[in-house]
Amino acid sequence: RCLYLTFQLLEMEIPVILNPNMMDVVENRNIIIDMKSLSKRLGIPVIPSAMKKGEGKKELMAAIESISGDRDKTVPVRVDYKEMEPYLRDIRNLLDKETDLGETYPLRWMAVKLMEEDEAVQEIIREYRGTGPELIEKIDAIQKSFETELDTEAEMHVASCRYAAAEGITRPCVTHPAQPKR
Repeated sequence: RCLYLTFQLLEMEIPVILNPNMMDVVENRNIIIDMKSLSKRLGIPVIPSAMKKGEGKKELMAAIESISGDRDKTVPVRVDYKEMEPYLRDIRNLLDKETDLGETYPLRWMAVKLMEEDEAVQEIIREYRGTGPELIEKIDAIQKSFETELDTEAEMHVASCRYAAAEGITRPCVTHPAQPKR
């Protein structure tokens, strides 16, 4: 469930460390999580902890210190939005051609947020040097074209792809006991 937010943060191209907490509860339920595999599949550090017991705190702090100096060390996973990818490319190309927003924001992230009709990102575009309203019209046309073409809401498609990616990444990394504890 938490990977949905993780994917959003990764799309913003900021340093991310995944910190699965309450690992004591996971162990009590005989669930096994392959942290190395999960880290490799996500392309980011995964540092487990049980903060109530103080476990993992030092490792988490060390990872934070390490990641703050090495931003380009790993390549994080990228959600595949399948049929939406050409539309995202069109929006990204439009933003790249008609703005310099790529110097401040990751354009793929902006394209995804615009497909989701994110009001904050739409406002950034609207306020862009007087050309924003025309740009929003072009982006809206691309978004509506996707929805018409695939007969689905763009926001629902994004959510579905993120959840499918989370499932695909975690399934091989998590082993549940044959008989769950009550």
